Amino acid sequence: MEQVVSAKLLGIVLSQTLRFDIHVNGILKLCSQRIYLLKLLRDKGLPCHLLNTVFDAIVLSKLRYAISIYHGFLSAELKGQLNAFFKRAFKYGFCTSVHTIDVIAEKADRSLFAKMAGSQHCLHTLFSDIKPYSVILDQKDTPTNYLNVVVINTRKSFVPRRLFRYS
Repeated sequence: MEQVVSAKLLGIVLSQTLRFDIHVNGILKLCSQRIYLLKLLRDKGLPCHLLNTVFDAIVLSKLRYAISIYHGFLSAELKGQLNAFFKRAFKYGFCTSVHTIDVIAEKADRSLFAKMAGSQHCLHTLFSDIKPYSVILDQKDTPTNYLNVVVINTRKSFVPRRLFRYS
């Protein structure tokens, strides 16, 4: 069996190091192509409010897809690239406000967690008895450092982020 560095699964590019550089760079490349399409529409006279609607449909939808999965693992550099893209889109007049990746992810997380907490959702029973708690991490060089790293990395994923904030 051949070992691969990254693989695309359900539209998300997963790497062996659980970094999302390849995924985000692919999204930015695709969204830049879509910005070119928006430029053509603007040049043909499409009004700003309709450009915003098209931007939301063909650009933001691509960035929102599965953002709850990968947002917690984004480096500051990748977040900066995404935010620079949003500023550029606003500067060109394709959106009515400057979006940030953190705000988009926060809205997506809240929406997803609200759906998961609903009594009709298949994961509802997993969350019904969970009580919020805090974790105090030891910063000294002790044998608990391995556990601290595991807890810190686990908190980057969607479910722990939601439990620590909204339970």
